[in-house]
Amino acid sequence: MLKNIYYNTKSAERDLNLNTPVQIKYLGKKQNVDINELLNRIKIEKKNQIKNKLFFLGLAVLPVSLIGILLIFI
Repeated sequence: MLKNIYYNTKSAERDLNLNTPVQIKYLGKKQNVDINELLNRIKIEKKNQIKNKLFFLGLAVLPVSLIGILLIFI
């Protein structure tokens, strides 16, 4: 397939043939997805995120409280 391309007011003819064939992937059988499993997985991930946030909050509060206690008694 020839195509005229105008570039900087000059006409250039380029051959636009594809050298490689287009590959088509065929997927296997469609799998059924259980919505309850997906929702349970999301609930578990949210619980784990909350646990991680509380853990890191505790790690942040612990040194501050220890320094406060030491300053009060000294």
